[in-house]
Amino acid sequence: MSFFAKSKGKTGEVFIYEEIGDGWFGGISAQSFLDALKEVGDCEHLDIYINSPGGSVFDGVTIYNQLKRHKAKKRVYVDGLAASIASVIAMAGDEITMAANAMMMIHDPWGMAVGTADDMRKSAETLEAVKGTLIDTYVARTGRERAEVEQWMSTETWMDAKTSMERGFCTAISQDSPKAAAASPLLAKFKNTPDSLKAAGRQSNVLLAKMEQRLHRLGQPKA
Repeated sequence: MSFFAKSKGKTGEVFIYEEIGDGWFGGISAQSFLDALKEVGDCEHLDIYINSPGGSVFDGVTIYNQLKRHKAKKRVYVDGLAASIASVIAMAGDEITMAANAMMMIHDPWGMAVGTADDMRKSAETLEAVKGTLIDTYVARTGRERAEVEQWMSTETWMDAKTSMERGFCTAISQDSPKAAAASPLLAKFKNTPDSLKAAGRQSNVLLAKMEQRLHRLGQPKA
């Protein structure tokens, strides 16, 4: 099971080890995440462990906001990969610790649109608005210049733990190596995916085809 939550005394734990968004190959919906937080209940510390390639923007932003509202002190641990919208979820942590061999990736949101020229323009406007909110989240957490973060997103930037810490995306680096980076067909869709992660994505062409069909039906942005 790659998504679950539990409580240990005054500390709650949530593990996010899969895609974000209901239907993303069994991914984590915002509702299921909310249900998990309710199961954890009141706690003084909430530890969130992440190894995810991302997924649905709106589910991810909702999960981020759910965490921000939680009264506990949030400690995020990037065990393998926090890519795309999973990196936004990571920003909810009061502390963000990355394993020394973990990675984080930020990029422009993207999606699919079907319809008239007006439909296409509206889709582009939606993506621009979504990007603006994501930039706001990164800037608020890192303290970096908005233009700088926007450039990193536009070029699809992959960061190791050291670079993430230098840029304010994490607050500490752990030498523990508990989890390999998440293998997902989503990784094959990004343009700058490191070679070490591409192979797993290429082996999932059938799942990618299903994802494209679902995107076509949903028409919602993804990051």
